[in-house]
Amino acid sequence: MPQSRIVRRGVVAPGLQLGRPAGRRSPLIDQGVSVFRRHGMCRARWLTAFARMRTERALVKDHDQRGADLAEPAIALDDVHLSLGSGAARVHILKGVSLEIAGGESVGIVGPSGSGKSTLLMVLGGLERADAGTVTVAGNALTGLSEDQLARFRGRSVGIVFQAFHLIPTMTALENVAVPLELAGVSNAFERARTELASVGLADRTNHYPTELSGGEQQRVAIARALAPEPALLLADEPTGNLDEDTGATIVDLMFEACAARGMTLVIVTHDPELARRCDRTVRMRAGEIDHAAMTATAQAV
Repeated sequence: MPQSRIVRRGVVAPGLQLGRPAGRRSPLIDQGVSVFRRHGMCRARWLTAFARMRTERALVKDHDQRGADLAEPAIALDDVHLSLGSGAARVHILKGVSLEIAGGESVGIVGPSGSGKSTLLMVLGGLERADAGTVTVAGNALTGLSEDQLARFRGRSVGIVFQAFHLIPTMTALENVAVPLELAGVSNAFERARTELASVGLADRTNHYPTELSGGEQQRVAIARALAPEPALLLADEPTGNLDEDTGATIVDLMFEACAARGMTLVIVTHDPELARRCDRTVRMRAGEIDHAAMTATAQAV
């Protein structure tokens, strides 16, 4: 079907779908022109008013849809199981995990080593596949996606910050941040990357390689890289584990401020109780399950 046209400021312009081919006017418009002529309003003025009305209706509809999207959880896990390894070495890591996280919420995942925290984070990021149960993240049902579809999902919807930074050593800070943008086909990838580096305080370190940066600076680059595609979800696995206390506090502030400013959902795996307390909610893992008893006791204490 040819592209429909709208009238904006008295002239015909593309952009608003009226549901009819170009050149064929809606009976509603004809009727409106006739009515408004009787009241002294010229055709051009009425068409302008009509286009404005349609635009306003479209904006209201979009606002309502956004509200509905926000009402849905950003993350929904239902009875998720995951085992890794094979034969006698196969280990049941996640055991019936069910969890919902709201859009814009910050959640700290805590628990002893080996409790399944990092594995749960990898499932949320589409880096590990659940053996059973359903995983829905940012409106995407991950269970049935192919590897290519999962890669596109990660590039579009998820930013991940690792404890070990995982920067590409042969690329500068600017190039590291630009990588996911270039893979996504963003035309101004390096301009966007430069802006993100400036937002984490590294405007003067764009041409430095990872080995020329301190640990805190490398983690800032990693955060900028994770934020650059503007994902709906930021996942952080022990983001301060390799940093000193002061540097770690700065990195934590950067993550929380960035997520709050962009309305992003933040999920952090940590052993640090102070970091967990900064989150809106804490989820405690134990032996591959969510420890609801411990969470209830904590909530009652608060």
